Amino acid sequence: MAHEYGWPDFQPVERTIAKVDAKMFDGYVGSYQLNPSATLQITREGDQLFEQLNGQPKFPMFPQGEREFFLKVVDAKIDFEVDAQGKATRLILHRMVRTQLGTRLDDAEAKRLADESAARADAIAKRFKEQKPAAGSEAAVRRAIEELRRGQPDYSQMSPAFADVTRQQLSGLKETIVQLGAVQSVTFKGVGPGGRDIYEVKFENGLTEFRIGMMPDGKIEGIGFRPL
Repeated sequence: MAHEYGWPDFQPVERTIAKVDAKMFDGYVGSYQLNPSATLQITREGDQLFEQLNGQPKFPMFPQGEREFFLKVVDAKIDFEVDAQGKATRLILHRMVRTQLGTRLDDAEAKRLADESAARADAIAKRFKEQKPAAGSEAAVRRAIEELRRGQPDYSQMSPAFADVTRQQLSGLKETIVQLGAVQSVTFKGVGPGGRDIYEVKFENGLTEFRIGMMPDGKIEGIGFRPL
C-alpha cells in the first residue's frame, strides 16, 4: 500500500540477505541482558540463528553482514560487537525508533535469570488458573491513576521500559485521566493469559478496563487501559 499510494513515511525497509560463514555464529550464541527485566537469548540451529525475548516465541535472524542481522517478522535489526576471538561481548537491538544495548551474560548469570523467568512463568500460570490478582496490583492501579492525574508519576516504582514509555506519553495520559474525572470504583475482573490483572475502573465520566502487570519486586511492569 505504501508503494501504491506513495507514502514515503510508511515504505517498508528493504534488506538483502548476505552470504556469510555460519561458523562465526557460535560466537554470537548466548544470553544478553537488555534491562533488569528483559533478557534476549540468541540460539543456533544448523546454519540459522534465532532470537527469543523472555520466553516469547523465537524468531529467525537473517545476516545482512558478518555482524549485522535482521528479522522479518518485525522491523528490527541486531548488531553484534565482538572481541579479538570473534565472541560477542554485547549486542545492539534496533527496533522501530528505539535502540537498546544488551550486555552478554556469563553462563551462571544466564542460568539464574532463566530459572527466575521459569519460576515467574509458573507463578503466572498458577494465578491464571486460580484467577487471583497479584499482590498489590489494585493499589498500584489506584496509585498510577492519581499520579497521572497530577502529572507526577513515580518512575522509581516502574520497570525501566515502562518508565520510558510513560515519560514519552505523559501529556496525553494526564489529559485523558483528567477528562475521566474522579474514580468511583475499581473492580477486579480476572487475570489475562499473559499474567496481567484486569480491573474495571468506573470514573465519574466513563467506564474503562485497566490491565496491569506487576514485577516480582512490586514495581509496575506495564499498564494499558481502554474505554468500555
